[in-house]
Amino acid sequence: MFLCRKHGLIVMLISRDVSRNRNLAGMLLLVLVLWILYLVEAKKVVYYEIASSSMEPALKAGARRIMIRPEAYQTGDIVVLTDPKGGGEMVSRLAGMETDHILMKRGILYINGKRWVYANGMTSPADMPDVDFSLPSGHVYVVCDNMSSGYDSREFGPVLVNDLKGILVESDHGMRFWN
Repeated sequence: MFLCRKHGLIVMLISRDVSRNRNLAGMLLLVLVLWILYLVEAKKVVYYEIASSSMEPALKAGARRIMIRPEAYQTGDIVVLTDPKGGGEMVSRLAGMETDHILMKRGILYINGKRWVYANGMTSPADMPDVDFSLPSGHVYVVCDNMSSGYDSREFGPVLVNDLKGILVESDHGMRFWN
């Protein structure tokens, strides 16, 4: 079907290169799919839906996020943790790291002498006791953004770092197909 032998050889060489590129693209796609399956299966990436209003206004009940396991946690991270009282899971914001100084005075939370900023001006209910202590090694302090209705370290105390399951990242954008 070739016009001449010389041009036919060129067409055959080009089609062989295209075939190789398709094979390489297919292999790369397969590796990518296997990597994603590994992350999901190893629970390094988990789809998570917010169950309560404790993190409003940052996260509304029903919002969807992706939970990942970071190499290290940072103050301000929105974390998923084991509920110290109930054994289930809950979402809160990481306010204090091990050895940080925690002070709650008249419903206002201070971390290392600075007023907690993620509370959006909210204070704790007036019946919350004042506290003043440093976090022990291996523990963190978590606080809900909606401090008036949240359930967090102000009630159950410091949390073991090992009880943190991961941080929530990503937004609802691009995840609507999971509805």
